[in-house]
Amino acid sequence: MNAPAHPSETSAGPHRTGAAFAAAGLLGVLREAPMVAAGVLLFAGFAATSSVFPTAANAENILRQAAPTLILGIAIALVVLIGGIDLSVGSVVIASATTAGIALQAQVPDALAMLAAISIGASVGTINAVLTEGLGMSPVVVTLGTMIAVRGLALLALGAHHSWINIDAPGFNALALTRIGGLPLDALLAVALAFIAWVALRRTVYGRRLYAVGDNPVAARLCGLPICRLRGAAYIACGALRRLRCLPASSPA
Repeated sequence: MNAPAHPSETSAGPHRTGAAFAAAGLLGVLREAPMVAAGVLLFAGFAATSSVFPTAANAENILRQAAPTLILGIAIALVVLIGGIDLSVGSVVIASATTAGIALQAQVPDALAMLAAISIGASVGTINAVLTEGLGMSPVVVTLGTMIAVRGLALLALGAHHSWINIDAPGFNALALTRIGGLPLDALLAVALAFIAWVALRRTVYGRRLYAVGDNPVAARLCGLPICRLRGAAYIACGALRRLRCLPASSPA
């Protein structure tokens, strides 16, 4: 008859199992969301080395600085998700902001100025969609061409205003001055757009179709998905979101 195991030996098994589960969970997080894990590690490191970093004021500052980049990242993600590329991002931001500034100097209402700027982004996105999906041209060539053309037109328009347009309008100022629940409105808008994009991509049929087109366009076409329309819509949405990206940036802090 075997002797009973020592208590320390019997209790070590569950501990080893728990540690294994914890290690597996950590590896799963690193594999599924490596940027989130990296962000947590960076936050912990900065908080440990600086007493100013974990303060509410610094968190607000980071949110406001990251808001334009977050919106721009959402816009580019839509095009990358369908297997495309858009090099005209920066040029469209300049052109849209220039359009809004010129419209405001012409005493156009703030809402119409914002709408005009968004229309510029959506128009460039439509051109990219037509040339890439309608005519079958390379997205690198198309977006490189629109990048050069749109930037040139924006610089010409800025030249007529001595390369500087001061945007000072209540609607734009409200993005920087309005606070909801103690948080700046521009940062809340960026977070809200990120949440809407996440829901649309992960929880809707349209989002699943975009994933399918980007993963295997041939299989998606054989399944009856409208490849050209889905890709074209992604380019147009990217263009419109690029203008939303510079709304927080053009608001005075």
